[in-house]
Amino acid sequence: MGSAPIPENEVERLEALHRYQILDSGSDPAFDDLVALASYICGTPIALLSLIDSSRQWLKAKIGLDVNETPRDISFCAHTILGDDLFVVEDAVADSRFADNPLVTSDPNIRFYAGAKLITSDGFALGSLCVIDRVPRKLASAQEDALRALSRQVVAQLENRRNILQLAETIAERKQNEELKAAKQAAEAASRAKSEFLANISHELRTPMNGIIGMTELVLDSELNSEQRESLDIVKSSADSLLSLINDILDFAEIESAKREFRASEFPAGDVLNSVIQANTRRAREKGLRLISHMRSEVPDLIAGDSEGLRQIIGHLVGNAVKFTERGEVTIELDVEMRTRNGVLLHCSIADTGIGIPVESQRVIFDVFAQADGSSTRRYGGTGLGLTIASRLVEKMGGRIWVNSEPGTGSKFHFTVHVGVPRGTGRPEAQVAANRPDGQH
Repeated sequence: MGSAPIPENEVERLEALHRYQILDSGSDPAFDDLVALASYICGTPIALLSLIDSSRQWLKAKIGLDVNETPRDISFCAHTILGDDLFVVEDAVADSRFADNPLVTSDPNIRFYAGAKLITSDGFALGSLCVIDRVPRKLASAQEDALRALSRQVVAQLENRRNILQLAETIAERKQNEELKAAKQAAEAASRAKSEFLANISHELRTPMNGIIGMTELVLDSELNSEQRESLDIVKSSADSLLSLINDILDFAEIESAKREFRASEFPAGDVLNSVIQANTRRAREKGLRLISHMRSEVPDLIAGDSEGLRQIIGHLVGNAVKFTERGEVTIELDVEMRTRNGVLLHCSIADTGIGIPVESQRVIFDVFAQADGSSTRRYGGTGLGLTIASRLVEKMGGRIWVNSEPGTGSKFHFTVHVGVPRGTGRPEAQVAANRPDGQH
């Protein structure tokens, strides 16, 4: 199967797409009518208005298909945005690029495809208006011209929609009075004061807690009877939990109060993975879990960015995975989703075999103090800040975070972040071998 290459202007193209605020929006009769008209004129059972996001094809309007999105790497429309004119596949089974594509070999069993790309006034291809059939065929020249004309109407509707949104925003801004502005400023000041207070009190608590933990460890190294050792183990465990809570509150407060400084430096991505693995090894062993890390060979030897921020994100996600997994394994995978002008877009996933997360809870787990199930607080402890901290850091580092999960089967958290690549950076062969997917750490 031949996946479409990434356009050279991909970063700018995605920025243009996101400016339209169209992704994941509700149905719109104007777009539905254009798709229906394309299906009618071309005589096909399926017609789609497809927008190509970073890793998916999202369908704004559709006829003859029930799905809302598909992976980008199997999308026909990802090929359409690369050409200058219509992209036509008369018989997908006879085309080596698509013969083994799952959209061809299984439902919806595509055989014929014709797509006209959606070009904005500033030259960016956002997606396509396409027609699809389950049998090989050709379009008449008049049908091809109509498909091109309809694609231009789709772009015109997108422009109108954006202009209306911008006008509404302008009107709303003008309607804001000084009283609302003052209330907003007061609320922001109160929020900053709260965050600064939490940061200050957390700092004050850290020092004595570190002292308690240190002294407890010293006493545990001395001669004790079984009852004394059991009591001190409880003290040590409780102190560790409290220090972890203090650290989470401090991290969250620093982010909320804008005191968190993002420092760019050059560092090996593998060092971040290794430090997270080392920090979670003891807890994983106590629960009989395997910790596995995969770093794909496409990840540069050195990257440039906030190493501490990346470590915190992965650390919170791995810590959560270990906490909510009773048996099995936790797997960290680091890969390159795409290359950009200034570096790469890293894609990291953390998969576990734990309790999973209900679909209705997946929308709120990144909110402050939220947990998927109140009973998990009683059973596993924690404040629910870990995922919030990870989410805010990912946002600050120009990426996004999401989760795929089913109760009882485990969860897989994903996030992307933009990082730089120092000039002349490569992957020495020894390091590539040490971090390939068949290498476990």
